Amino acid sequence: MLGSLGARAETLQEALTLTYQTNPDLAAERARLREVDEDVSQANAKWRPSLALEGEIERVSESVKKKSGKFDYRTQSWSADLVATQPLFTGGRNSAEKRGALARVEGARARLRVREQRVLLDAVRAFVDVARNEAVLDLVRQDLLLLQDLLKDVRERQEKTQATESDVDQTVAALEAARALCIANLAELRDSWRAYEQIVGSVPALAAAPEGDRRINACLDAKSERLRSAIVMPEELPAAPASLDEVEAAVQGSVPELDAARAEEEETRYAVSAAYAELLPTAEITARLGTSGEEFDPTSITREASIGAEFVIPIFNNGSEWSEIRAARERNNRARLSITSSQRQITRDAVRAWYDLVSIRAIRAVNKMQAASVQRAFEGLRKEMADPKLHRSMTDLLGLRQAALGTRSLLIASDRDEAVALYRLLASMGKLNAAFLQLPVQVYDAEANTKTQAKRVIGDSIQGE
Repeated sequence: MLGSLGARAETLQEALTLTYQTNPDLAAERARLREVDEDVSQANAKWRPSLALEGEIERVSESVKKKSGKFDYRTQSWSADLVATQPLFTGGRNSAEKRGALARVEGARARLRVREQRVLLDAVRAFVDVARNEAVLDLVRQDLLLLQDLLKDVRERQEKTQATESDVDQTVAALEAARALCIANLAELRDSWRAYEQIVGSVPALAAAPEGDRRINACLDAKSERLRSAIVMPEELPAAPASLDEVEAAVQGSVPELDAARAEEEETRYAVSAAYAELLPTAEITARLGTSGEEFDPTSITREASIGAEFVIPIFNNGSEWSEIRAARERNNRARLSITSSQRQITRDAVRAWYDLVSIRAIRAVNKMQAASVQRAFEGLRKEMADPKLHRSMTDLLGLRQAALGTRSLLIASDRDEAVALYRLLASMGKLNAAFLQLPVQVYDAEANTKTQAKRVIGDSIQGE
């Protein structure tokens, strides 16, 4: 049974809006971005002082044998220190790590935009798949009605000896084949409802059939009502780019896949700086306030305070730091090459999406003309069948009927393909997002959490709690 959910979508914009608000994959990618935001907070923390309370208790037992006898000595000492440490100079390591953290955040934001585009494109596919399957099933049901009328006509003509038993058998066979096709299309439609629910978050709004007709299989009796959704193919689509030059210019700018590659290169570049910082001196200042004493000697309690600076100059550290530098430079080199590779792949995908849209629109125009021509030919041949002097064949009529059904199905499919191709082209240009589509939603602010968490010192609460 298909569930009843409160929020339902009937237009493509409503479906995209509901997807943007409720899709778990998109929400998970936002959570991943907030996780990466914490890298900036952790990098900032390395500049802050640390404060620790150190304590120690020591108990000593000792046995001493002397000429005068055996003596047992027991002492218990304790100490407590409050220690504060403040880094003064890290050779540039902390600065490089913070810049690297900011680059990782930029990469995570780009990957969130990639995920948003993929999820919205999946929602478009799910929507137009339902619309196509609804329209095709209606078409097949109309074909069933047509075949029932043709069967009635051919039997009447058989009684007048104007049609043969073979004509009747061909019509009956075509009718049963159409019923089988209807059952297959009905199953495909119900599966597309489920796919729509998976992406959008709810099943399409379904108009229930009259109570008395629910027991009738709509593929056996085409006159009965059927359970159907309110989804239809969108009449208006976003404007397509005016030219291929516009597409190629767009992919040179802020495309999320390319931005992710650029952010990775920036992160690895700062990782090289952090690796070189291992060769440089470090300095920190330490302040200590402490007290100590012995349990059995109250007069032994002492208090002390100290402050000092530590300066470390690395001279030789087994050579591993140079290996880390070489590895970091190779990672950066690989990231630079990935930018070029991503640029080429993005350009190729965008150009292919452009030509796909152009060809699909041309095919759709051909399908429209072909469907109209075949339909006129079928109607003309059906009229001619009433005149026995013309000797028209039932085989030809059934063949034209099948061709008419096929061409009209192709026209519906081309409407679906055009919508998918257009939105895929927008995605390849980096424009398939809530802001560009002007969805009536509060667009997720990817920067707000970064700014909040970067200054946060304590606390474990996260968004949504």
